[in-house]
Amino acid sequence: MRHKEKLWTKDFALFCSSYLLMAAGFYFLLPTLPVFVTEVLGEDKSKIGYIIGFYALSALLIRPFSGYALDSLGRRKVYLISLLMFTFATFLYSYASTFLWLLALRLFHGLGWGMITTGGGTIPADLVPQSRRGEGIGYFGLSITLSMALGPLLGLWMLQETGFDFLFYATFGITVVSFGLAYLVKYPDITNKPSITAQEKPAKKKRKMFETKASHASVVVFLFCVAYASIFSFVAVFSQETGLGHSGLFFFLLAVGVGISRPLAGKLMDRRGPNQIMLSSFMLGFVGFIALSFSSHSLFLFLLSGFIIGIGCGSIIPTLQTMIMNMVLPERRGAANATYYAAVDLGVSVGSVILGYVATWTTTAFMFRICAVMFVVSGAYFFSTAYKHYLRNTLAMS
Repeated sequence: MRHKEKLWTKDFALFCSSYLLMAAGFYFLLPTLPVFVTEVLGEDKSKIGYIIGFYALSALLIRPFSGYALDSLGRRKVYLISLLMFTFATFLYSYASTFLWLLALRLFHGLGWGMITTGGGTIPADLVPQSRRGEGIGYFGLSITLSMALGPLLGLWMLQETGFDFLFYATFGITVVSFGLAYLVKYPDITNKPSITAQEKPAKKKRKMFETKASHASVVVFLFCVAYASIFSFVAVFSQETGLGHSGLFFFLLAVGVGISRPLAGKLMDRRGPNQIMLSSFMLGFVGFIALSFSSHSLFLFLLSGFIIGIGCGSIIPTLQTMIMNMVLPERRGAANATYYAAVDLGVSVGSVILGYVATWTTTAFMFRICAVMFVVSGAYFFSTAYKHYLRNTLAMS
């Protein structure tokens, strides 16, 4: 019987705990800031997209540099600096009195988020054994899932019971604890120091910030995130428009669905590859968004759609990320994750802004139907191009 390599080391557990708290702070704000924009600052729905989009845009701009820094300067230094930036940004939300000030703060906050999530996509792959990488990334994803379950619920509860000031300070407090846990982690010393000749050096330098092997999976996740951005940008607003309420419970059921799918998907990815997982994910995502779009008069259908979307969408990002990690060398993981998460940010940024106008010009329900179609488009690209690219590169690596 083959010995199973240890997955849950002290450093992996500490890193997952730190990331959970950081992400919880992120999810405190995600469903509540749209309410802040419309009710406190008095802006219309189209401005909501800018709040989400600017955040994603600044994360997109920093990712190539953060991926390069993670590979070249080391994981620990870059990750802790990024988490410190993120923590300081949460402190400033209590002073956001105008829409322009909030936009500027979102740009700064997004820089920290872009660096953190690039590190968060890279460091777990360093901390877990290769034979259990898909499983490890799946379990690491649960730290995001738990924060997704509790963050919006707690954030909306704090907003209802206390107000925005308490919400913003609570966000700051939880990220301070996250930084303390991250400081205790012993990060692996993996830097980009390949032995190359003088002739190879110029070409290597040009490729450092981006990883071409991640390109096709990045196209898939971009298309997916254009649609998925609508969940966190507009579900809370949709529940208010329709009188359904219970948007916190929607996010909780969404997270439950994600929590069910991610560990199972990780194990299945290690054993059978991404084919079955991705097909099921695209189909369930399509069904979930269609159900959401027709739920304006049914609380049951509204909540059920959140659960379906969670199961369908929960495994897409970690499965694509595991595919990329299986195709690149350890010293290129930072650049590969920077490429990949840049596509995530671009999808969220473009999706939030464009869908904000679609929801304003038509209806929020019709906007959700457009999102459902995006799952068909991203699925078609995955099976026609990205999956074939993965098979070619993993065969070449073996």
